Amino acid sequence: MGKHDLRCFVAIELPNNLRKRLAREIGFLQLAGASVKWTISENLHLTVRFIGDVHPEDMMDVQSAVAEAMEGVPRTRITVRGMKTLPENKATPRIIVAGVEGNLDPLKLLYNNLQQALGQVGIRPERKGYRPHITIGRVRGDRELDELRAKIVESNRNEFGQFDVKQIHLMMSDMTENGPVYSPMQSFHLKKNLA
Repeated sequence: MGKHDLRCFVAIELPNNLRKRLAREIGFLQLAGASVKWTISENLHLTVRFIGDVHPEDMMDVQSAVAEAMEGVPRTRITVRGMKTLPENKATPRIIVAGVEGNLDPLKLLYNNLQQALGQVGIRPERKGYRPHITIGRVRGDRELDELRAKIVESNRNEFGQFDVKQIHLMMSDMTENGPVYSPMQSFHLKKNLA
C-alpha cells in the first residue's frame, strides 16, 4: 500500500435504530468473556464489495465503475436476523456475523456488476461468491469460545430489524490508533422499483 492510497469498499449503511439493537446484542455477547475485537456501533454496516487500496489518481475510475455498477439495480427491503460464526464448519471461528435475509437478488446483482465494472479499471475480482452479512466481531483467540457459542445460539433467534436499501456508499477506511474510522466518499441512490 502506498503512503497516500485510500482503502475503499462499497457498503450499505444501517439505520440508527438497527445499529443500536446490534450494539445491545454485542453487549450481551461480550459477557462470554471471549477474545473478540467487537465492531463499534458507528462502524456496523453491510459490505457489498471490498475494493482495497486505491491510488488517489485512480479514484475517479473507481467512482465511475461503482456508478456504472448501480445502473438497473432496484431498491430492496432486507431483514437483519440471527447471529452465527464464519467459517461455519471450523473449530475456531474467524468472525461473528449478523444474518441478512429478504430479497437479496438486487444485492447479488450489484455485487456481480461491481466485479465486472471494477475489473475493467484494474481491480481484481474476488474469487468467493457474495454472502451478505454484517460483521459483529473478529475472533482473536480461543478463550471462552464455548461460552461465546452458547450465547450466539441464544442470539440466533433474534430479529434486529428491517430496512429499505435505497442507497449505497463508496466508503473510505482510515486506520487510527483507536481502530478504523469509516467515512462515505460518495453516495449512490438506487432506482425505485418499476410497478
